[in-house]
Amino acid sequence: MLYGVRPFLEAGNVRFKYLPLFSTQANFTETKQLTVPIHGFGGQADDGARLIAHPWLEAVELPWIAIRDKQGRMVARYAYWLEDLEGCIDPSLDAVAMEGPIRLQAIDNSAGNARSQELLDQRGLLLSPGSSLAVAGMVPPLKRWSPDENAMLAGRLVDPWAAFLESHAHVGIQAYEEQARVPFVCGLSPMVMGRPKHNLNEYLAMPSQDAVSAMANWMGKGLPDFAQRAGGFPEDYLQTLAANALDYADEDGEPRLLPGLYRGVDGQAFLSEVVLHLHFQGLVREQERWVLKWSLRLFAELWNMGSKPIEGARARLSYEVHLQPTSIGLSSSSLPFDASALLDDAQQSQHRLARVGERYFTPELRVSLRPDEYRFYEFAKVDYSIECQPQLDADGQPLAEWFDLVEPEAEARGLSLIWNGLEVERLPRLLRDPHGLANFRTDRRRKTAKACIPSLNYGGYGALINNPGDPRMSHYLRGLPLGENAYPENLSPHRRNIRRRNIYDLDPSPQKSRHYGRVMPSQWPDGGHDSPTGNFRVTTSDARLPTDPDFWPLSTVPTPLEAHAPQRLSNRGQFASACELGRVFDPLMWTPAYTNLHGQPGSGTADTAELIGRVSIWQRPAMPIRRGRWPGVSWGSLPSIVHGGGNSLRIGRPEHPRFDEPGMRASHLLDLFSTGPKRIKGRINLNTAGREVLCCLAYGALAEDDAIAIRISEAHDTAYALAPPTQQWQATDGCLRRVAEHIADGIIRARPFVSTSQLTGIVDDRGIKLFGNPMLHEPDGGLQWSDQAAEELFARVHDQSGVRSRNFRVWLVGQCLQGSDDSLTVTAQSKRVMSVFVDPGKRDANGRLIMQNQRVRVIHECEF
Repeated sequence: MLYGVRPFLEAGNVRFKYLPLFSTQANFTETKQLTVPIHGFGGQADDGARLIAHPWLEAVELPWIAIRDKQGRMVARYAYWLEDLEGCIDPSLDAVAMEGPIRLQAIDNSAGNARSQELLDQRGLLLSPGSSLAVAGMVPPLKRWSPDENAMLAGRLVDPWAAFLESHAHVGIQAYEEQARVPFVCGLSPMVMGRPKHNLNEYLAMPSQDAVSAMANWMGKGLPDFAQRAGGFPEDYLQTLAANALDYADEDGEPRLLPGLYRGVDGQAFLSEVVLHLHFQGLVREQERWVLKWSLRLFAELWNMGSKPIEGARARLSYEVHLQPTSIGLSSSSLPFDASALLDDAQQSQHRLARVGERYFTPELRVSLRPDEYRFYEFAKVDYSIECQPQLDADGQPLAEWFDLVEPEAEARGLSLIWNGLEVERLPRLLRDPHGLANFRTDRRRKTAKACIPSLNYGGYGALINNPGDPRMSHYLRGLPLGENAYPENLSPHRRNIRRRNIYDLDPSPQKSRHYGRVMPSQWPDGGHDSPTGNFRVTTSDARLPTDPDFWPLSTVPTPLEAHAPQRLSNRGQFASACELGRVFDPLMWTPAYTNLHGQPGSGTADTAELIGRVSIWQRPAMPIRRGRWPGVSWGSLPSIVHGGGNSLRIGRPEHPRFDEPGMRASHLLDLFSTGPKRIKGRINLNTAGREVLCCLAYGALAEDDAIAIRISEAHDTAYALAPPTQQWQATDGCLRRVAEHIADGIIRARPFVSTSQLTGIVDDRGIKLFGNPMLHEPDGGLQWSDQAAEELFARVHDQSGVRSRNFRVWLVGQCLQGSDDSLTVTAQSKRVMSVFVDPGKRDANGRLIMQNQRVRVIHECEF
């Protein structure tokens, strides 16, 4: 039985009223939660209309609704029953009109593909609700199952394809405009319920700062607790999400930035590794003065994490080197290399740096990077002739003296990346180990270097904090200085970072579990693809520069692929679907903490200790083999200022356990935002569609990720990929059907829905989330996919479905009567079935319904 439901607020609480869409004399109460009412007809059970609507349905017993004259005598009566046509597929609509490929091929029939294509090719001949079978080539007589042959399918056509068309297809479903409004969903603020959703595309037309502020304010108003997701995030979390979302879609490729509040993620490159190369050329005599000759060169590896190419961008770095030699001879400690007294003195330094405020910046470089490409650039070269007063021997020659380069940890300098004139990244402190910069001698030349991978390690000496290695987070990890990377043993130029010699190669396990030595997106909390590193040399010569083409030729670097890029960007100037918010970078900052494995109490604590290296004081940090990925934000996680990375908004995937509750889920953003007024045409009502229709809705291959693969072993390929081996994966037709059936069953199990956003919560019969679960497609769970692939199935179902309807089929029986109520004679009877459209009519300027403009239009009718 079908019900119309109207939500409303009462003293700030949501309640639901129910309108039976069938004849009844019963009263139906209100409820606090949307539920399926237990229907009651009222009246006498033996005094009702018996309506046989379809041969495969049992007769519907309905009470009569009486019509009485002025004297109170019953002169007529009627009974009615409604079906929701928006639970059906209209085969006359093409894929574009239906806003997506609802696939009739999902019907389990060996000839289904060819026959469905034939129907679609001939859809111009579909003139009435009863014409589908004829256009599909069904030739009478059409056999039906009898109760004796098949009690469950009794009354249905024997041909499954014909049975589907007869019961789940309907021609002539009318399109209409629908203003997207905030649903009455638990967790949303009552202040926004029922109000129009905000149009994401309108934000894109606003000035940058206004758009970010307006979007963040709407999120905060609709979801008052949502900002608590931030954990230890140091800037404005909601404004940062807004900036990331708008940068994802806008056309300019430039990050939105307001220092101290937010920085968006757009078409900028990120700092993958930084190298300061120092060449000491000795103590020499120049123009009647003794000078220490130095040549310092600043290199940075940039990573285009986005799916769009970077072409001719302008990049520069700050030159901040607080290292300084200890005293030599009669001189006291020298000035730091970045001291203005040195850099502004042409006699003591030669360079092309430019002073901006208190800092110096390198010249601009032109940067062009393909999606997922890494490349080292030399940003600056500074030559020094630093005056000193050495101790002299009897002949006036300097004595050989030992000295060190020092930089107290508390005074460590940072680094800024300027991108097209904007300071898009600020690393507060780069830690340069003084033990690696000791024992210089004034009469000996020496080359050495200090390197840092900003996204991997933080902390003082002996107390490192390990992270997944997501450079998007480096800007926010301000609680501790950046840790070092051994140079050149652990250098991996022009490819994803991997500490090859001192960590990776020395890891005895085939799984290479020492995770603190690499950047592997497949192990990030949300997963991703590992780009291959290819074959490259390992050296211990400090003389090698990271841009040395003879030692690390670019020709040996694997070709970067867009499909491997961790950050998906649209840059089309518009949102096509609110589901695209699931591709937005989410800068959560919480301590890593695993949850217990099923049936293994204590496994969460043990695996977390192994991950962060606290099983014992001798054990190095390692990725637990039975996990294979950094954990999401669990109930055991705590806000952190030094942990984070590898997360996007989880909208079509299982939410982080800590946020999987009303008001905190990222999927609530679908309740607040839309992409503008919707023309409803061909959408399927989740609350009324049959299992077969829902299967058609969910059926189809994953096409958003060209590199979707399956992990075939946990043991690393140590020859070329330096990661677990994978092979290309493509779902079989059997897999697609099984997935569609699981989704359909999950939807039916979770009905009724107030909002399509609630699709994220559907589960299988064991209570395991379905959308975004790799085991749904690959039972072994080894699927390696990108964010957009993980959420593709959800977006397909979400964007082609709804929870409201305006198209119905009405079954109506009317009788004219004579006599008294105790003795009535039927003098005339009519049975009509009508396809009707509840036309909303023209709305007001704010998109609200005008009740007097609404009318019911009969699209098709006939006797039954």
